[in-house]
Amino acid sequence: MKKILSLVGISFLLGGVIATTAHQPHAVLAASEAVILQGEGTEESPYLVTTGEELEWVVSQVLTYNSTQGIGNDFSGKYLKLTNDVSITLPGATITTHTLRGTFDGDNHTITLSAVPGVKYASMFGYVGATGTFKNVVFEGSITNTSEYLAPVCIYNVGKIENVTNNATLGNTSTNTVVGGIAAFNNLGYNSANKKTAKNTGSITNCTNN
Repeated sequence: MKKILSLVGISFLLGGVIATTAHQPHAVLAASEAVILQGEGTEESPYLVTTGEELEWVVSQVLTYNSTQGIGNDFSGKYLKLTNDVSITLPGATITTHTLRGTFDGDNHTITLSAVPGVKYASMFGYVGATGTFKNVVFEGSITNTSEYLAPVCIYNVGKIENVTNNATLGNTSTNTVVGGIAAFNNLGYNSANKKTAKNTGSITNCTNN
């Protein structure tokens, strides 16, 4: 069964600003304004991500998620699976709201990365949250710009990252840079005063940075 999802809420990707209601990724729109993902979002029938455009949409939904405003989606309790090798451009993460709370399974496919130059946080997600899992992905490509924080999966991991291999080139010209081969920080978070606090909840297992 197919579920119809809205376009990304970031105009530079697809030229429109349209967002889903929070936690309702099956909101139905006109076909010309929709990204269509097969599946139910369950473990048995995950949402299937088949193209780089669809993966950029997922990343942007997490980036724009705001439960109060009812936009974006953190995919809490949902399951997504990548079905092909894809290439994506990272729009730039945020460390306060850009949190994946569902399960993303790359199914051992390759994601080739590039990034928008000059963004402060260059990563697919700001956080993998305590209920989030990111697994079974090989990264290729390059994230080389003036970002202060670089990592393929996330800036902060407080969830689970499993079976990820990074072959992408990471680096930039900034003198104040944190670069992580998988995540920039593990087991760390920020409290309301923007201070580092220990959160011994994240795990990174069976991962390789080449």
